[in-house]
Amino acid sequence: MTAPGGAGVLHARPTCFSSAWTHLLADCFHMDMKTLYIRNVPEDVAERLSRLASQEGLSVNAFVVRELSAASRRADNRALLANAPTIDVNMQEIVDLIREARGPIPPR
Repeated sequence: MTAPGGAGVLHARPTCFSSAWTHLLADCFHMDMKTLYIRNVPEDVAERLSRLASQEGLSVNAFVVRELSAASRRADNRALLANAPTIDVNMQEIVDLIREARGPIPPR
């Protein structure tokens, strides 16, 4: 397909995007974006990131932005949990009740 005025080739947009990819794109267009430069990335880390991104059909940049976004949200979770009220719960009692409710584990 040619762009209007014959200026190069337009590539048709794939008809299906994963939900995570769609949300990542939506975030990019509705937020002020900052640019981060990461120096001294070990070669094995860079290769691993490239491989993981490729397996998911993403650019390394999109993959790293997604992973950094998830990591930053987990940091917020820690703060949330730190402010949660403490309750006296015996975890072993909970585990025992769940095992009792499930019944015996069938042999394999």
